[in-house]
Amino acid sequence: MKKIVLSFAILIILTSCGKSKTSQTQEITADATLATPSVAQPSSLSGVYIGMLPCADCSGIRTELTLDENNTFVLKETYFKNGEQSAPEKTGRWTQSDKVIELTLPDNSADNERLCYGIRDTNVLVKYDIDCAPITGTTLDYSLVRQ
Repeated sequence: MKKIVLSFAILIILTSCGKSKTSQTQEITADATLATPSVAQPSSLSGVYIGMLPCADCSGIRTELTLDENNTFVLKETYFKNGEQSAPEKTGRWTQSDKVIELTLPDNSADNERLCYGIRDTNVLVKYDIDCAPITGTTLDYSLVRQ
């Protein structure tokens, strides 16, 4: 009889102290949701971004990047050297992975440069290097701001 009462008491203690699997799963899911940084969706990134980027052999490059909701882009760069000189527009498709946007030019494009921008937030993009990594070792501003 003592064994039955003792077993019953242990069973009650274990079930009253432990959390159910459902509540543990819900807590883990809630924690993961809070810890996951929000990644902007293509529709929230579409728009026109403008900035004056640094240039090694000119006074600056006025950059205007238009991202469309259909994942196409238009990039206009105006180099300020001995007056104003415009480069041809670059067009193509853009993709997003994590917090990086990569611009892909058509295969027949003479320019095979890799173009990447980091997403600081939905209103600011930052020019990245050819390896799609942040440009380091400088205090120069590589930001494009949504208009």
